[in-house]
Amino acid sequence: MERPEFTKRAVITGGMPYGNKTLHFGHVGGMYVHADVYARFLRDRIGKDNVIFVSGTDCYGSPIAEGYRKKVENEGY
Repeated sequence: MERPEFTKRAVITGGMPYGNKTLHFGHVGGMYVHADVYARFLRDRIGKDNVIFVSGTDCYGSPIAEGYRKKVENEGY
């Protein structure tokens, strides 16, 4: 059986958790853990300088903006 060939460089992305209720470990574990494990695996195979892991979160942007919009709408600021 032949060994698999890996790319020379890789960019791994993790999705942004979104929930309209309180965030819990499932939000993080469902997205970041798998991508992080894969990025670590590739760093071991092709070198840490050849793998970039990019992720983000929208936990502080949209909910705050939406809360402010509702406050303005209800209180008339």
